[in-house]
Order: sequence, then C-alpha cells, then structure tokens
Amino acid sequence: MSVLFPDPPRSFAGRRLAKIGVRALHATAAGIFTGAVVLQVDAAQRTTWAIAAIASGIVLLALDLHESCAMLFQVRGLAVLVKLGLLTCVPLAGQADAALLIAVMLLASLSSHAPARIRYRAWHARLGAKGATTRG
Repeated sequence: MSVLFPDPPRSFAGRRLAKIGVRALHATAAGIFTGAVVLQVDAAQRTTWAIAAIASGIVLLALDLHESCAMLFQVRGLAVLVKLGLLTCVPLAGQADAALLIAVMLLASLSSHAPARIRYRAWHARLGAKGATTRG
C-alpha cells in the first residue's frame, strides 16, 4: 500500500512549478474549448483545444496521483472524479453539451479555490492513508 499511499507523500524538485505551468495550460485550453462549444464554433476548430485540455488534465492528475493516491479520497479528488463523470456525458448531451461544460468549469473553479481545509479534507470517514497537503 505504501506505493499508492506513501507516508510522507512523494515529491520532486520543481513539482510546484510544473503543476502551476500545467494548471495554467489546462485552464486556458479548457476555457477556450468551453467557449468554442458555447459559441458553436465548428467542431474541427475545437479539436486542438479539446486535446490540449484532455492531455493537460491527464498530466495534472498524474502529478497528483504520483504524490499520493490518497488525493482521490479528499474533497479535491472527489471533485476531479465528478468532473470526469460529467465530461464522459458530454458526447451524449446533444444541445446540453455547453451547459454541461459550463457546470464542469464552475465546479473546477469552486473546488480549486476552496480553502485548503476543505480541499484536503477526507470525504471518506475511514481513510487511513495520509493525503498530500502540499500547495501548488
């Protein structure tokens, strides 16, 4: 279990800078993609932004999971899981795709700007693993 839930959580030199850079790219790409969907821009013109948002999201999740998989049992991890669930519904949403993406963006903004005491709180009462509490 220490591989998935190391105590203390793993880190590496430059982690904070890497997460800030990837997060900035992710917010930009996701925002442009969502705006393009809302404005009904041709799907072919949105593809690059969708790929950039997906790829940067995967890198962010990988960085968090590398630190400790315990993050999935914290409120911030639950928010990621809910966002992923909502995003899987986008291809099936038809005309509601824009509303669904806006909901994801609102959830992302609220969860990422919530106080640390909320973001890092365990949502599962029996969580025995120490979750990461590093900022960035």
